[in-house]
Amino acid sequence: MDEQLVSPIVEILLRKLQYLRKQKVPLGRDGGDNIELERLETILSSIQVVLLDAEKLQCYYLNLRSWLKKLKDACYDAEDTLEELEIEALHDRQLKKDQSTRSKAGKRDIDKEDIIKLLMQNDDLDVYENNIQISGPSDHGFNNITLTQFWMAHGLLQSDDENHEEPESIGMRYIDELRRRGLFQDFEHNFDFISFKMHQLVHDLATQMAPNDCFIMDSGEAYNSSHKTYRHLSVVEAGLVQKKLFGNKMIRSILFFEMFRPSQSLIRSCISEHPNLRVLDFRNSDMEVLPESTGKLKHLRYLNLTKNIRIKRLPKSIFMLTSLETLLLGGCKVLEELPRDISRLVNLRMLVFSSKQSSLPEKGIGCLTSLRRLGIGSCYNLEYLFEDIGSLKALQTLIIGDCPKLVSLPPGVKDLSSLENLMLSDSEKSSKCNLQSIKPHLRMLCIDGLPEFNELPQLLLQCSANSLRWLAIKNCPNFKGLPAETLPILKSLEVLEISNCPKFASLPEDMHGLTAMRELKVRDCPDLSKRCKRDTGEDWTKISHIPKIEIHDNPKNK
Repeated sequence: MDEQLVSPIVEILLRKLQYLRKQKVPLGRDGGDNIELERLETILSSIQVVLLDAEKLQCYYLNLRSWLKKLKDACYDAEDTLEELEIEALHDRQLKKDQSTRSKAGKRDIDKEDIIKLLMQNDDLDVYENNIQISGPSDHGFNNITLTQFWMAHGLLQSDDENHEEPESIGMRYIDELRRRGLFQDFEHNFDFISFKMHQLVHDLATQMAPNDCFIMDSGEAYNSSHKTYRHLSVVEAGLVQKKLFGNKMIRSILFFEMFRPSQSLIRSCISEHPNLRVLDFRNSDMEVLPESTGKLKHLRYLNLTKNIRIKRLPKSIFMLTSLETLLLGGCKVLEELPRDISRLVNLRMLVFSSKQSSLPEKGIGCLTSLRRLGIGSCYNLEYLFEDIGSLKALQTLIIGDCPKLVSLPPGVKDLSSLENLMLSDSEKSSKCNLQSIKPHLRMLCIDGLPEFNELPQLLLQCSANSLRWLAIKNCPNFKGLPAETLPILKSLEVLEISNCPKFASLPEDMHGLTAMRELKVRDCPDLSKRCKRDTGEDWTKISHIPKIEIHDNPKNK
């Protein structure tokens, strides 16, 4: 079975063409390109009329299936060409008026949110078609953050309204739907991070439906000539990597699933021989240098270098990746610094990094106004963040962890008007981390490993009274308890976790006022655990209305 689904790709192309024409993007010096685009739009509109019927009949007519395959290849080529024209036009505008880059970035975001339409468009076949593009080994785990960013990189998200819904929230909606249908399973939650696995039957079916689109290199798969047409390469056993795997210019994603030390020639081949890459995942690859040629990957939207423990610097050319939406550098503990031109990655929506810097300069990350998610971790020398953090008006999630020298958050955090999720962990020198200055309406808050942290600021809780759904306080030895005055106003609070806070002795009286509470977790809090003991504990009547209660205590505390 090798059925071809082409109609969603045609729709993406049509929307891209309509956008370019509407925005009057200058393509070509003599206007010839614009004329060709109008002609292409007319042809695709005509094809679209009969395409759905053709897709349904392809199982009966082999010639029709072959025609759909050729049309699919042509559509991918056309998409590459259109993106190159748009990138060149954007580059020209930057050269003419560099100061206008950030304002144009917002328009480009709207473009992406408007044209990304593919996943689950007609029926379940679309679901399987998209699952094959992210399928690694059958037992490989996924998570909502990475999967959504991957879908975004390949244009696989669809908005069902005209409100320009964020691609990240669309992706989460689809994951929920896939879970409801039983296609994803074994879900585990940690903050806003959700891990899960693809059902074995779904994995097998997806592999059967698109055998020539994705090649998974493991000990049970041999390379053959049919793999020349694959678009997604997943390497499970790095020791099996062969030179002949590369050179296929149709490849759009390369992912490595195990730790290995690649040769420079292999890295150069991955980059130089695949100009149309959207996704490049070199996690755990233990490389020392990323080539300057990386800057030529003008279509690249997702770059993952997580846990490359020997890489010291990124190529200067990385600022040329103007289409980049996701940059993952977490666990790169010897990385000297972030590129000074990182501010030019105007479409970046997710940044996670580690570095040896003691401070982060202004006019760097603070200029990334498209940023939705920022993670700063394992920065052992970091004392101060960038002062212009308040410029990140679109930032929704901020995670700072394992930065033992970090003194506090800059005053600008009060201006993060879109902030919804905040996690602060393992910052020994921080006390309140300026939490009292945070005014956004938080949905999730986690404080973990702050030795001097002893109370939650009332102003923070008041500002989040109608929005806070998940609250966790962990490993804070001086934290004494929840404020009795403001706790009852948290009408939206659903999950409360208290872990390893030995001075937390009892719960406030008015726990019954938290009518939305569905889960309470208490771990390694000796006095609190005793008071919350089912039926006999002094605080049991305060919490007996909560559907799910988990009380765990270390036997050593007894």
